[in-house]
Parts: sequence; C-alpha cells; structure tokens
Amino acid sequence: MFEQMLGLDGSLVFLEHVFWVVSLNTLFILVFAFCPYHVGHYSVVAMGLKEHVEASHFEGLITTIVGYILLAVVLVLCHALASLIKFRRSKRLLGLGYVVVKVSLLVVVEIGVFPLICGWWLDICSLEMFDATLKDRKASFQSAPGTTMFLHWLVGMVYVFYFAAFILLLREVSGLDLPLRYNFNFSSFSFDNV
Repeated sequence: MFEQMLGLDGSLVFLEHVFWVVSLNTLFILVFAFCPYHVGHYSVVAMGLKEHVEASHFEGLITTIVGYILLAVVLVLCHALASLIKFRRSKRLLGLGYVVVKVSLLVVVEIGVFPLICGWWLDICSLEMFDATLKDRKASFQSAPGTTMFLHWLVGMVYVFYFAAFILLLREVSGLDLPLRYNFNFSSFSFDNV
C-alpha cells in the first residue's frame, strides 16, 4: 500500500497524490490568506490607515483580519439583499459563505485574541511580583514584538486551558451544571464546539 502511494513500486500513482496535495494547498492559501489579505490591504490604503497599521509591527495579521471583517460585512449585506429580492439559492450560498467567515473570525478571536489579552492581563497584574515596570515591558516589546506577543499568547493559552480544566473539575465534583459559556462536556454526544 505505502509502496504504491509513494511510487516505490514503479507506478506513477503517487504523482496524482502529489498533484492533489499541491492543488488543494494552493487553493486553501489563495482563498483563506491571499484574498482576505489583499481585500484588507486595499481597504486599509483606501481608509488612509496604512501608517497606523505599519506602526503596529503586525501589518500582515491586522491587514488580513480587516479583510476578513470586510468580507463578512459584504456577505451579510449581500445576504440581506438576496433575501429582500427573494433569491433563495443566492441567499443560501451567501449565508454559507458568511458562516465560513464567521467561524474563521471566531477561531481567531477564541484561539488568538482572547488568550493574548489574558496573557497581557496576567503580566500587567504580576508586574510588582517580578519587580518590573511597564517601561520594561514596553522596551521588551519594542526590541522583539513577535517574541513578546507569542510569550503572552502562550501564557494566556495555558491560563485558559487550566481555567477550563478547573471548571470541568468543579462541575464534576459539585454535580451542578454551571451556567458558563465555556462549560465544555467533551464526553457528551450532543457536544457541538461551533
């Protein structure tokens, strides 16, 4: 089986697998990275915010997120227009596109932005404990912005993970169904993470 998939048996079937992997990867990058980035770039330039975005040290990320937000707004407006004109198929297709963009933005917020905010919040709250000041944190951010953001994101992710584990443990011990947004029950068959 592996010999045929890798082309070790002399057949050229593996070239088909290579073609599909390269084609789908290219399509994925084109749809989910290239298009939102360029939509965001043209809109940032049109709004006159290019200098502010460049000063943030994260030009590519902010530009791509702006592109995703603008695509979501356009899809919502087109969906509303299609429902007013009573185009059922167009409305359904635009609604599906909006759901894809919305889920992408939610993933960015829940896995990217929220842990980053938690990490910065924990760092600011613990400055006195480490005998540091905001000037020290500003200097470290200016010297290595990517590393600083990654470390704060990592600390925030660990915090969110342990908080969720604590809520699960508390729920298991107390036997109560706690009314929290992040009240995961992975063992339930009705669990839906979207």
